[in-house]
Amino acid sequence: MKKALVVTIVATFVFLLGATKADAKGEASAYLGRTSATDLYLGNMTTFGGTVGVFGGFLGVEFGLEYSPSSTFEIGPFDTGASIFNLMGNVVLQIPLGVFYPYGTVGYGIVSTSLNADILDNFGGTVGAFNFGFGAKIWVTDSIGIKLDYRRFSLQTDDNDPKFEIPLTGIQIDTNPDLNRIVGGVSFRF
Repeated sequence: MKKALVVTIVATFVFLLGATKADAKGEASAYLGRTSATDLYLGNMTTFGGTVGVFGGFLGVEFGLEYSPSSTFEIGPFDTGASIFNLMGNVVLQIPLGVFYPYGTVGYGIVSTSLNADILDNFGGTVGAFNFGFGAKIWVTDSIGIKLDYRRFSLQTDDNDPKFEIPLTGIQIDTNPDLNRIVGGVSFRF
C-alpha cells in the first residue's frame, strides 16, 4: 500500500514538473452520489466528497476525499450503522472534445470502514484500494462544469484479517471486496 502511494505521489510531481503554466490547469470538484457496498454487507450509501487536480491537455492527476456515512448494518439482533471514508490519488486520461471531456481513470488509495457502535471497536479498519473508472465533464463556461463519475474500488484485504469478520456472527467478508460508486457534481477550473 505504501509503495503504490509513493508511486502515485512521484508521478504527480513528475507531471507537475513537466507541465507549463500555459498548458496546465487546476481543477476542483464537489460531488454527491451513491456507493454500493454489498460485498461488505452494507446497503447502498449516500456518498459526498471532492477532488483537486492538475490537468494538461489529455493527462491529469487528481486527489480525492469522500465520505459515506452510516449505512444500516445488522449484527444478529442488533441494528447499527457503518461508515466508509476514502482517500485516493488517480491518473486521468481525458479527451477534450470542445466543452465535452470524456475520461478514464485509474488509481490507488485507502478505504477506512468503521461501525457506529462502541462495543464493536475492533471491526473494520483501513486497507489499500485500487480503483478504476470513467466519466465525463461538460464545461458550461470556461471555469464551471458538470461532472459525472463512476468508480469501482477493489479493497486489498487478507483472508485471515480478523477486522473483516463480522462480530458476533462469524461471517467472514470475502477477500478483496469491491465497492461501486457513481456520483455527479460541479467542477471548477482555475
